[in-house]
Amino acid sequence: MTEKRSITAEDRTLQYLKKTVKSIYKGFLETSKKISKLYPQTMRDLPREITFITSQELEDRYPDETPEKREYLIAKEYKAVFIIWIWDKLKSGVVHGKRSPDYDDRSLDWDWIMYDEKFDRIIELSSMWIRVSEKSLVEQLKKSWKLEKLKLPYHQSILKKELPYSIWWWIWMTRLIMFVLWTYHIAEVQASSREEKTIIGLWKIDLL
Repeated sequence: MTEKRSITAEDRTLQYLKKTVKSIYKGFLETSKKISKLYPQTMRDLPREITFITSQELEDRYPDETPEKREYLIAKEYKAVFIIWIWDKLKSGVVHGKRSPDYDDRSLDWDWIMYDEKFDRIIELSSMWIRVSEKSLVEQLKKSWKLEKLKLPYHQSILKKELPYSIWWWIWMTRLIMFVLWTYHIAEVQASSREEKTIIGLWKIDLL
């Protein structure tokens, strides 16, 4: 499920981003609560508030771990986490997660991850970005050595302010259903196929 919304220049802030995230998370909690009433076995002990943390704060907290392991550790501690500033380089020179430099603003992007205690793993449920402005587009393309892209029609539209400022996000519906219903594999919630080793793995989990 995707959503895109036009915003004003004044809305291009971290505060607006957090406000939107809190609204989405509130809806997620309400959905989970309604499902658990119908199916009590799906009840989860979810935090009332989502935790906000930057990728640099994660690196400072777990300097010897990979970005992937940092996400796992922070999610296991807080269960619901919003990681901000995915794209830009950290103090170590490492990039937490790759993002294209010409669609989302590197200072206003995030990933939403949840800890799945049943299978001891994390699930990324959503990503959200406030889209680039004419200023951040140039800055990010310059950092990426891709200024030649400014000649393209899409980029010209941004530079000339022909496109509105916007915020955009998607929610991985299959992952959301997997998390809410405590399922292990995506094939359990959508039409798909599974390798024999996956089916055997599921059978072993059911025995635990």
